[in-house]
Amino acid sequence: MEILVTGKLHEQGLADLRAIPAVVVRYHPDCPAAQLHDLVPTCQVLITRSETSIDRALIDRAQHLRIIGRAAVGVANIDLEYATTKGILVVNCPGKNTNAAAELTFALLMTMMRHVQRAANHLQQGGWDRHRFKGRELRQRKLGVIGLGHVGHRVCKFAHGFDMEVYGYDPYLPPARFSQYDVKKIDDLATLAELCEILTVHVPLNAATRGMINRDIMRKLGPQGILINAARGDVIDKEDLLQALEHDEIGLVGLDTWHDEPHLDARLRTHARVLGTPHIGASTEEAQLAIGITIADQIKKAIEGGVVDFPVNVPYESIIDSPLHRAFAVLAEKLGSLIGQIITYTPVQVKIKYSHELGAFPLLRLSWMNGYLQQTVSDYVSIVNCAAHLQRLGIRLQEETCSLTPRTSMEVVVSDAQGNSTAVGGVIFDEDKLRLAHIDNYKFEVKPRGRFLLIRNRDLPGVVGDTGGFLAAEKINIGSVFLSRQRRTASAMAMVEIDSALSQAALQRMLSIKNVLAVVQINL
Repeated sequence: MEILVTGKLHEQGLADLRAIPAVVVRYHPDCPAAQLHDLVPTCQVLITRSETSIDRALIDRAQHLRIIGRAAVGVANIDLEYATTKGILVVNCPGKNTNAAAELTFALLMTMMRHVQRAANHLQQGGWDRHRFKGRELRQRKLGVIGLGHVGHRVCKFAHGFDMEVYGYDPYLPPARFSQYDVKKIDDLATLAELCEILTVHVPLNAATRGMINRDIMRKLGPQGILINAARGDVIDKEDLLQALEHDEIGLVGLDTWHDEPHLDARLRTHARVLGTPHIGASTEEAQLAIGITIADQIKKAIEGGVVDFPVNVPYESIIDSPLHRAFAVLAEKLGSLIGQIITYTPVQVKIKYSHELGAFPLLRLSWMNGYLQQTVSDYVSIVNCAAHLQRLGIRLQEETCSLTPRTSMEVVVSDAQGNSTAVGGVIFDEDKLRLAHIDNYKFEVKPRGRFLLIRNRDLPGVVGDTGGFLAAEKINIGSVFLSRQRRTASAMAMVEIDSALSQAALQRMLSIKNVLAVVQINL
């Protein structure tokens, strides 16, 4: 069996891979995309890091591929849905770099607070000016932590050691968790930024978090504020950050993750008030050793038919004989992802309804959980641990079989303690054609794949045309438009398929379009 490794791996990890009986390890760290396409046709196992994009074209090229190993936790560079439908197992290494990422957060913060880099450069150049580099202490500073997953809550622990006041924003975490971490819960991001002197981001990159740190948030943080991002580059709106720096609306910025790595925008990379590192959050000897050993162990277990510890997906092709059930597992995950992106409240109950002819099928429940939690939880989520995550969030789940409308075979209803609720439904045609059937009372027939704008508006003339004109001005191409109306309430909803992402600032501007009530960007 051929194992292709395309990212740098610790020597011990490589040695462990080579010790697996009857394998050949081909080590090509950081190889360019063109070379990668030449290397993959003969491999059965592909081990990658963030630099390698595992998209549909590459998966189709690798016709013998059965296992993808991600030598880290994030899998945004892998077309996970396509790998799943092709029967390819994806494994990763969660939790191995948690401490390293949290420590780097404080390394960036302390370097900026005490001007360590500037002072060291000054000294190397022969200078000795102690008063020039007067800094600030962390004690009693107000730290705002965005995302209280494994890395975020460890940052909170470190902050308490420095006698900082710690505030947190995580809309999907129950209040009990904030109390457990001794963190003051803040219910919206703008309030957190206005309250704190330092903001640090620890969230995954998805439709809800892309560009979440925009110019409005930076302005609220203020000209003395410090912003740190060791999560994902696109969580911060790059152009908004540059504008905020240019207009002195923010003080200092520490970045370990960037937009379009490794091809960085020189305006940001060389800015005097930006302290940057080349995505070294996991680059400690301890983390890389743990990752190398773990990924080799996972690959060995997968090759030998054992149970892997960290499966990111469950290859439906290999565990579900029925094409219809495979399709419904994918649909359930899509409905979970959709709900995770459109609701603005914290649910306490989920009810999954199946049509009588489908019947209850345990994997559908897990698939829904996985789709929802991938959008809402900052920690590692897989189909294996999603039930534990849902329980940790205090969400009750019920299932029932019932008579649904002919257009719906599966419906999911989520609700919170205040009575807010959202219902989404889907249907399968011809055993493999997935369609989104409705969002609340708005009926659709939409293939749930791609990037969409979900627009709710008053049912009055001109909205579609004005929306099209707005997107044209933003240079956003429209793929298709799906409309649904409610005559009783004189309201409408549209799902507009778009070719590229809209910035958070542009989404806010869309609300100024006449008769538009709400806009959400979703990625399915």
